[in-house]
This record gives sequence, structure tokens and C-alpha cells, in this order.
Amino acid sequence: ATPAAATPAAAAPAPATAAPAAEANANAAASPDALALDFKSTSWVRIQDANGKVLLAGVIQQGDRQVLAGKPPYSLFLGNAPGVTVQYHGAAVDLGPYTRAKDNTARLSVPSSD
Repeated sequence: ATPAAATPAAAAPAPATAAPAAEANANAAASPDALALDFKSTSWVRIQDANGKVLLAGVIQQGDRQVLAGKPPYSLFLGNAPGVTVQYHGAAVDLGPYTRAKDNTARLSVPSSD
């Protein structure tokens, strides 16, 4: 009976661990300068804010959504740009002009400096 009682106790910390990430996303979504990324395909990304703080770096899986808050402008490097949808201030960011045809990478700042 003792091992059975220990199993639910061991499982209990897992949901608590997920809560801070959800809370962080909720706080980022509430920020007026939040940057939202939806991944239609797996993509490598690196995103920094104006202070040089890395907000996201690595391979993000298809179906994921990331909402990031930092100090704009954001510097984005997307490894599979056609597979990523970027939104800033609720509007889609057109990645087309920044996407290189030969390797589908894109480098840009959001909001753009022009």
C-alpha cells in the first residue's frame, strides 16, 4: 500500500512545474509589445530584444506557439521562415521580403527600422 501512495505524490509536482511557464506566457501576452510566433513547421529560431537579452533560441516544434515579451525592437533569425508566423501588436509580420530563397532563413527586426 505504501508504494501506491507514493506514486500520486510523485506525480503531483509535474502539473505545478508546468504552471509557471503558462503564467509567463500569460504575462507576455498581456504586454503591448509582445511578439507571438506560431510554428506551422519545425524551425530553428534565435530572438533577442533591444537589450541583447536572448528571449528564445533553439529548435521549436511544429504546432508550438511562443509569446515573448522584451524591449523592442526584436532581432529575429528564423531558420525555416516559411514555417513560422510572426505577429506584433496583433498584426502579422510579412517575412517574405526578409526570407532568402536559397535556404529559407530570415533575419529582421520587429518593428522594422524603416
